[in-house]
Amino acid sequence: ISIYKFNNILDEVKFATKTILNLCLKNNLSFDDFAIIVPDLLQYKNYIKNEFEKNNITYFFDESEPIGSNIVLRFYFDLFNLLNNNFLKVDVFNFLFNYTNIDKNQLFNYQNTINLSGLNYVKALEPIEYLDCSNCELVFEKTLLLKNLSNKLKQSLPFDEIMQLIIDFAEDFGFNQYLAELNATYVKKQNIVEYRKLNQVIKKVNAGFADLVNVLKNYQTNTANVFNIIKAFLENTTIAVPPIINNSVFVADVLSSFVPHKKYAIVLGASDGNFPKIQTDLGIISDADIHNLKDNFYLSPTINIINKRNKFKVFETMLNFDNLQLSYVGQNAHGETVLPCEVINNFIEFFEPKIQIINGSVLQQVSEFEHSENNFIFNNVSIDYLKQNLIQAEKLKDIQVNNSNFNNTYANLFNSFSNVGEDAEALVSK
Repeated sequence: ISIYKFNNILDEVKFATKTILNLCLKNNLSFDDFAIIVPDLLQYKNYIKNEFEKNNITYFFDESEPIGSNIVLRFYFDLFNLLNNNFLKVDVFNFLFNYTNIDKNQLFNYQNTINLSGLNYVKALEPIEYLDCSNCELVFEKTLLLKNLSNKLKQSLPFDEIMQLIIDFAEDFGFNQYLAELNATYVKKQNIVEYRKLNQVIKKVNAGFADLVNVLKNYQTNTANVFNIIKAFLENTTIAVPPIINNSVFVADVLSSFVPHKKYAIVLGASDGNFPKIQTDLGIISDADIHNLKDNFYLSPTINIINKRNKFKVFETMLNFDNLQLSYVGQNAHGETVLPCEVINNFIEFFEPKIQIINGSVLQQVSEFEHSENNFIFNNVSIDYLKQNLIQAEKLKDIQVNNSNFNNTYANLFNSFSNVGEDAEALVSK
C-alpha cells in the first residue's frame, strides 16, 4: 500500500500514468493488470483520457447507460402503449415495421389498404372480406396474436399470469427470433460492442421479469397498473458498456462499478467527503424518528444507512487487490486544505508506521527531470527512481555515467539518502 498527496488532479493523473508505465516496464505487467478507481468518472474522465492517449495506454471506462432506449425495452413499452391505446392505427403500423422481418411490400400493402378503408383500428387487426387483403397473410398472423393477447388481458388475472402472457406473446410473435437474427448480424459485421450490449440487456430484462414475479406473484390489479410497474422497474435499469480492447486499464467509479480482481489498483480522489461521496440528510423525519416508527422496514433506506453501505463497498473494493496506490488532492479550487478520506486514515492507523503519505506533486517534478541549480528534493522515493534522476541530472551536464558501475558503487549510498534530499552534484561526488 502506498499513499500520495497532490496539488491538483492533473498531477495526480500524470503520476498514475507514469506508475502504470514503470510497473509494466520493470515487472513485465500488462495494462490489463491495472484498475483505476475514482469517486466520479465525469470529474476524472478527460484527464485520464488525455494522459493515457499521450502515452499510448489503452483504457476502458466502466460507464453505465440506461437500457430504456434499447430495442428490447422499446418492444415491451410499445406493446404496452399499443394495448393501452386500443390499437391506434399508427401504433399498429410502427409496431409491425419495427419488430418483424415481414417483407416491407406486404407491410406497405397492409398499411395502404387500412388507410384507404377508413375502418375502425381494432377491426384492422383481422382480414376484411370486402377488401383486397391479398399478400398480407403474414401481417394478419401477427395482428391476430395482438388481438388474442388483448382479449386475454381483459380478464381479471394475477400479476404472475399477466407476466407469463406477455413473455409467451414475445416468443409467439417471433420477437426472440428477431433478436437472435439481430445478434447474428452484429457478429457478421464484427460489431462486438452492440452484440455484447444487446445480450446484457436481454439478461437484465429476463432477470427483471423474474424478480417482479417473485415479489408480486398473485398480486391482483388492472393491466394498466401492471404495465406501469414493469416500466418503472426497467426504465431506470443500466448496463455497463462492454470494452472492445482486452488489454486495457479498467477505469471504474467506486460506487457504481463492479471492479474485477486486478494485480494493481490505483485509487484517485480519495479525499474526505468525496470517496465515497457523502450524502446529506435533508429529510423532515430524522433517522431516530424513523427507527421508532411501526413497520419502518417498508420505508426506503435512510441517508445514514446509504452512507454506511457506500463506505462498506469502498473497503470491500479496496481489499480486492494485491497492491494498492491511494492518492488525493490536498487542496480545493479555493486553495483550502482538503483532508484524506476515512479509507486512507484507517489504512494509516492500521499499518503505521509502515505507511506514510508522500507528496506526489514534489515527486512529479523530479520525475519530469526538472533540473535545479542547487537541489533535487527526494521524498521517500525508491532507489531506482533516485538513480534514474541523478543520472539524468549528470547527463544534462554532459558527464558520462556508467549505469552498471553506478548500480554497484552507490546502492548503499542511495539507501542512506532516499528520505533526506541532497545536492545532486555533492551526492554523486561522495
